[in-house]
Amino acid sequence: MLLMSSPASPGRGLHAPASAPAEDARTALGRTRRERLRELLFSSAEGLSLDDIEKILETRRSVVLSDLEHLRLSFRHQDATLLMVPPSCTQCGFTFRLDVPKAPSRCPVCKSRSLSEPIFKAETGAA
Repeated sequence: MLLMSSPASPGRGLHAPASAPAEDARTALGRTRRERLRELLFSSAEGLSLDDIEKILETRRSVVLSDLEHLRLSFRHQDATLLMVPPSCTQCGFTFRLDVPKAPSRCPVCKSRSLSEPIFKAETGAA
């Protein structure tokens, strides 16, 4: 039986990946993305916004939020806490009360999309 490449993907062999490889889980220094995020959160004095974290780690917002939630849960077993300045509406002043890291897209009160970003920071020994 002869296997041929499809017309939509000319020149691709049988074992070639279907798309470009995603970000390697480990950096050149041998640290995972979550390890780098953990170091960022502990080293930042004023905290980091989601946009800042996305740019530094060069990854998508959904991945950052997933990693923040993972760190929040793992900090419960360590002497550390993930702190979050919650987002608020810049139009009406509504402040979100979130237990998990999220980035809301609009205000539930005035429906405005003009929201401040949540700021994340990690501290040791905080309860």
